[in-house]
Amino acid sequence: MIPATVLCHVPGCEGGERPLSITPLTGGLSNRAFKVSTAAGHFAVRLHASLTTAAGVDRTIELALHGAAASAGIAPAIVAADLDSRFLITEFIDGRAWSDASFSRAPDLSALASLLRRVHLIEPRAIPISDPADVLRRYADTFEETIPVERLALEPLLSHGYRALEMARSRSRPAAVIHNDLHASNLVLADSLYLLDWEYAAVSDPLIDIACILAYYPQAEPHVPLLLAESGVAELGATSADLLWLTQWHLLIDCLWHRLRRAQGVSAPGEVDREQSFLRRLRLVR
Repeated sequence: MIPATVLCHVPGCEGGERPLSITPLTGGLSNRAFKVSTAAGHFAVRLHASLTTAAGVDRTIELALHGAAASAGIAPAIVAADLDSRFLITEFIDGRAWSDASFSRAPDLSALASLLRRVHLIEPRAIPISDPADVLRRYADTFEETIPVERLALEPLLSHGYRALEMARSRSRPAAVIHNDLHASNLVLADSLYLLDWEYAAVSDPLIDIACILAYYPQAEPHVPLLLAESGVAELGATSADLLWLTQWHLLIDCLWHRLRRAQGVSAPGEVDREQSFLRRLRLVR
């Protein structure tokens, strides 16, 4: 399951020792992840997909922001990372994974918003700012280069995305570190709440993290005032209207992610339905 060239970087397996156990982990669609137990402890091993769908994924930025978050006590410590981006090994956080239901409960969302406040205070260490409009342009360029037949059909979507960013006043807030993939599988409650998988982390509009929550889990919408206040973004002038527009942008990014995977022939069962769900919430498919 895990190549020997990767396993040898796991503590306790450096000399060719066999691990006590290897357990596949669920949650991600692109990469494969495993819990590896050895005499030295428990570790998470993520094997990166050879084909990445995310426009603009930068492993150097991921490692820098993940490392900063680990230093702040909100992400697992990095044990080893491949310079060619083939794998990432971290400590394994043994705790209770979040569920979809967590995103409808005020106490859980309060804990998450407080955690995001800490994320947004992380020193970005000279990481360049990611403009949300540039993310849209990178997706457009990717489709143009790899699946040009799709480009024309995307024009109305892209126009909607640019307008959403304008209406959300995304450039009016100071950039901060964001996690940008707040899926339940990336949240684990142990001694405290931890964020896993910093693959999509960036320095950008901090309201994007709240938009990510609403894009993935619309059941959180009744708790928007709580999320804005306790994450700190309300102090930056962000409003509910800004958030709803920025959620439209995030829905579009999620839709494009799934559409590109489908066009590349790597989508998993159920992804087409998820793509259509995002489109319906954009009010572009009735």
